[in-house]
Amino acid sequence: MKRVLAVVLLLVGCASASYAEDRFLLEKIDVRNLVHASADVIRAESRLQEGDSYAEADLRAASDRVRRLPFVLDAVFSLERGSVRDAYVLVITVSETRPLFFRYQLVPFFQASQHVSAFDNDILLGARWFAGSRGVFHVAAIAHESDRPFESSYISGQGGYTRYGLFHDRAFATVTLDHFSPRETHGRGGTFPGGLMGVWLTQNQTLTVSYHGVDSGSNGRTERIFEPRLAYNTTNHPEFPSEGSLLSIAPILAWIDYLDPTKAAVHDFDVALEGHAARYWTVAEGLTAAAILDGGVLHIEEKGAGHHKVNPGYGTAALQLSKAIGDERRIELTLQGVTRHRQVVPLLPDSSTQASIAWVRRNAWGTLRLGAGYAW
Repeated sequence: MKRVLAVVLLLVGCASASYAEDRFLLEKIDVRNLVHASADVIRAESRLQEGDSYAEADLRAASDRVRRLPFVLDAVFSLERGSVRDAYVLVITVSETRPLFFRYQLVPFFQASQHVSAFDNDILLGARWFAGSRGVFHVAAIAHESDRPFESSYISGQGGYTRYGLFHDRAFATVTLDHFSPRETHGRGGTFPGGLMGVWLTQNQTLTVSYHGVDSGSNGRTERIFEPRLAYNTTNHPEFPSEGSLLSIAPILAWIDYLDPTKAAVHDFDVALEGHAARYWTVAEGLTAAAILDGGVLHIEEKGAGHHKVNPGYGTAALQLSKAIGDERRIELTLQGVTRHRQVVPLLPDSSTQASIAWVRRNAWGTLRLGAGYAW
């Protein structure tokens, strides 16, 4: 019996050693097929270093990270033999997006008598150009529909600059300037600076810290939001994941100023704890199922109204089926429960159940999502 046990332990040890040695020494990282983007940015975001050895799982995670870059449509990783034995050249073949880009999303939700109760609506139209080996400038027009109770929906024009490869390729940073369109007849709109920094902690964990201001364009309401977010991401596609998980948690601080109906100034200090959890499964070829939770809890302290209050939680719980109908095209069926507590123009009751169908198309120019839903 002891002899048999010794043989089993020896075999297990040999298998473990073989698995541990199943790594690839990268002599060189060769980025191909680029027209506008810089190869240094692609290498920085891969988080792989020439001269180091990596397992297949490391290369797969690096491929997923590169594909999540906003100017990358697709990236294919392959290995070629290097100049010496047991060394390889990692070839990253990139399909880029266009310098002009867009995102358009429109899903109206109907109720009884065909009344439109709400819109899932986002519009982005912009352009980007690269500066140097690691910098990217962008300008964009944005129409954003927000469901977070401390953040208003807005229309803005934005300019910004992103720098990749900071701190030995472990971070990137973006600075922005937004000018918001007024919604009132005599409004002027406001201009706010913003910024975001992302720091790589592990292969799949990232810490982002952001600050931005919002001018809702009505009632003199302005918002300043500080949001550090810790994320764990193993999904295999930025737009159409078919496997993996995305988890994040964020404590949020928001300073809000506005005028109440008597035109008295009110100053809110909001503290929120927000999270996101999504899990994706491949059910069959081209068919993906997902479970998604998104939302948080919020505390509001009103300094101008003489009292404070605590809001209940807000968020969405959704089940989704996604079917591929071609290259970068999907049909999505979604069933979700929604709890919203908007402080500006409540478009929905506090709670509702929604069902929707949407057609989604992604190409080198951007992403288009059109559909319709029913809310009750």
